[in-house]
Amino acid sequence: WLCRDIKNRFMDKMRDELLKNADSILRELTSGEYQKMIPGDNLLNPDFTFTLADGSTQDGADILSRGTKEQVFLAVRLGRILDIKPALPVIIDDSFVNYDPLHLKQAVHIISRLSSTHQIFLMTCHPYLINLIAETGAACQYWQLENGQFTESDRDSLARHLEVNSLPHQ
Repeated sequence: WLCRDIKNRFMDKMRDELLKNADSILRELTSGEYQKMIPGDNLLNPDFTFTLADGSTQDGADILSRGTKEQVFLAVRLGRILDIKPALPVIIDDSFVNYDPLHLKQAVHIISRLSSTHQIFLMTCHPYLINLIAETGAACQYWQLENGQFTESDRDSLARHLEVNSLPHQ
């Protein structure tokens, strides 16, 4: 009885508190298609049931596309990051490679808002991501890594450098 009660309280807290921010982030990332994440009861096999925009439910993350799974992961991680006080720096290393253009733009806007309260280190080799970030108007510093050395850069120079270096070698 005691173990069951502790588990139930933990699951209720997880549903009510721990995923509160994640739900709103996932809603924004998916343009409202996914409304709520409900954790499963088996803590050894973590999974979610999702409430969709039409009110129906979808059981399990295993049927999600890779991009949607990554959006769920990002939403949960950012939701937890928002709960940590004081705010810690956030490091994102090319985490958006499986996002389509619409969802990438939504993720960039969420990260841009997060930058008002957190220091964000976003590492990428994709010039289009540099340009998307700049379009948000967030205050940014740009750094280029070349042969193990960091040098300060600007948006245009860094984007050009990444474009040139991402072309297939002939």
